[in-house]
Amino acid sequence: VRSKVLKSEKAEDKKIKDRIAITAVANPKIGFRYVQNQKEIFNLKPSSTRERIVSVFGDNLDNHLLEVKSEKKGLKAYGFISDPEFYKSNRSGQFLFVNGRPIEMKYSSYLLKKAYDELIPTQAHPWCFLFFEIDPRHIDVNVHPTKKEIRFLDEEGFNSFFLEMVHAELNSKTPVGILEMRKRFFNEGKRADAIARANSVLNASPAFFSSSSNTQEPKPVQEILHNDLYKDVPEQSSFSVENIG
Repeated sequence: VRSKVLKSEKAEDKKIKDRIAITAVANPKIGFRYVQNQKEIFNLKPSSTRERIVSVFGDNLDNHLLEVKSEKKGLKAYGFISDPEFYKSNRSGQFLFVNGRPIEMKYSSYLLKKAYDELIPTQAHPWCFLFFEIDPRHIDVNVHPTKKEIRFLDEEGFNSFFLEMVHAELNSKTPVGILEMRKRFFNEGKRADAIARANSVLNASPAFFSSSSNTQEPKPVQEILHNDLYKDVPEQSSFSVENIG
């Protein structure tokens, strides 16, 4: 029966490797050795959390990890996030642990994107290895049949805690000059997108070039120009991650 739900040998090997990798990160004080098809994949000695992350996911990550730590109202958190210069095109580099157990939260990627906001491109996803400690009475583990997902009973409080922790680290470690440059870059990108969309509307609307169209723009173009190109930006006395979040 089990063989009917198995995928290719390569796909199953990857699943096993991924499971061992995440278990190893969750338990850095324990050594792991994994041999797959007579090839040693992992030979991990007991180490710190950061060292274990780098050993599993590669040295390239080492210089881009920012340490985060926070504690509030019985909720503790620590771990690492990537700086705005280092990200992936998908969410496969995001790992969360609650009380030592790897878990999934459907909205965790959304929270991360919201925290980074304009610091990274729209389709980019930062790395994260975040460990949370909380009284089990304050979480719901009956969200998924395999217990791989959980839900915080005080979701609003957790979301606020999560965003504040990530914001604080990004704000303290990312130079203001880079923040300003990125904000300007993304604003220009939005303008370019708006112009492209306006041109596509114009090309699809020959009537726009008739004599009657000289007095009034077609509504779609007018809305695009108004909403995307000529939007007023309120003046700010200072620039910080909070102001763009």
